[in-house]
Amino acid sequence: MGKIGITVFCILVAISAIFIFLVQYGVLTDLMTIWHRVNSKVSVYNSHPTSIDVDLIMPSKETIKNISLEDVAVTSMENLENIQRKRKLHMNQICEQYPELKKLDNSIYDNLLVDDTYKIIYCAVPKVANSNWRRVFLVLRGTFNNVSEITKSVYKYKYNSLKTYPLKERQIRLQTYTKFMFSRHPFSRILSAYKDKFEENPERSFVKQYTPLVNKANNKTNVNEQFSFQEFVTFLLAYVRRFNRHWNVIATHCSMCNIHYNFIGKYETLIADVDFILKKIGANNVVEFPSYVPHRTNSSFCEILRRYYGELTKQQLEGLYEKYKTDFDMFEYDIEEYL
Repeated sequence: MGKIGITVFCILVAISAIFIFLVQYGVLTDLMTIWHRVNSKVSVYNSHPTSIDVDLIMPSKETIKNISLEDVAVTSMENLENIQRKRKLHMNQICEQYPELKKLDNSIYDNLLVDDTYKIIYCAVPKVANSNWRRVFLVLRGTFNNVSEITKSVYKYKYNSLKTYPLKERQIRLQTYTKFMFSRHPFSRILSAYKDKFEENPERSFVKQYTPLVNKANNKTNVNEQFSFQEFVTFLLAYVRRFNRHWNVIATHCSMCNIHYNFIGKYETLIADVDFILKKIGANNVVEFPSYVPHRTNSSFCEILRRYYGELTKQQLEGLYEKYKTDFDMFEYDIEEYL
């Protein structure tokens, strides 16, 4: 395992996170555009404008301020729209490369949460801010006034899944509702699932179910029902049946090649993507997404990634990559920083 690769990555990502955001979401472009417009108007003024040019001159700083705010808002939304078009185009291209993903599994309907008031369908992907999206759904349907009121586990509440609707009603909603989902780097998600289910807050049902399977994959007997991350990865590489939804391949979990999603979000750009989708469905003034900082810019999580993936051999890393290759390809993630 190349520890230097992850070390460099963790250092650089903290420095580049803001710059990446500015570039990807057009803020840097917005500022350059506005600066260009201001300079253009000043140059027109300095060159003794004719009557034709009068409407181009900004008479006061107040005008500059108003134009700047409006331009940033409009241009940023245009850039986000463009990013979405690129993501969906890329997804369609990947679907052509993986014809097996076009096989529809009816179990997918259980993963799709529905809100009939805002006419939205959300593919609930565990370990990708799923709990916070469920909080949003509870507010949108009127169970709570805001997310801060939700003190119990969000999984104690019932949600409408597409599976609960008759076939005809499913088809109508799939054709007319706004559909969205969020992805996450496979390696980050796998580690998050392991720590959540088996290490930090082990769930008895998970431990009881998977300990024998992990032991079998590692040719050992673990009396204490505890196993390392490396042993968990060995199990993932040996397991040939359907994965648990907490570490299942997202492309399969959300049936990316059968459901025509209107919006493809990413955990790594969560804040901007969430804001965009809430505006699109007209809910940005109704609910505020719980405050959250994705792990990609969290230096402590970078250390955790380095420590746990440092346990793995290059062969294991490459094996994981092959297992989750459809997610790497579909959502444009890479493995280089882990090698």
